[in-house]
Amino acid sequence: MTENRFGNVRFDGVCTDTSNAAYPVDAVVSAVEADFDPPHDEAAIHLALTLLHRGYVERVDDGRGNGFVLSEAAHELRDSGRLVAEVCAAVEPRVRDGDEGDAAAFVGFVDDVIETVAEDV
Repeated sequence: MTENRFGNVRFDGVCTDTSNAAYPVDAVVSAVEADFDPPHDEAAIHLALTLLHRGYVERVDDGRGNGFVLSEAAHELRDSGRLVAEVCAAVEPRVRDGDEGDAAAFVGFVDDVIETVAEDV
């Protein structure tokens, strides 16, 4: 795990080092990079890898090797309205005092990444 940054929010996530063969880094990059502008593209990739690592998202064969869907457990969390809160708790976001707006933006960012990476959302 490594510390990542979204604005003034720091969060824990999987490293995007492409030499890390444990994760399909290139497929995750392909799935999310185009939907997020710098500097948030790197944070989106870290978060998407973390979703995969923590089992919220699963890789599926979409014919190109880039497909991801929500796991059954993530579907249940989403259906109960708790998915984003659970992901936020898992990545342990840290916000400087006075940056409540950034905290709210991070929650929206988490939701956006989930929607982008998981085709069935």
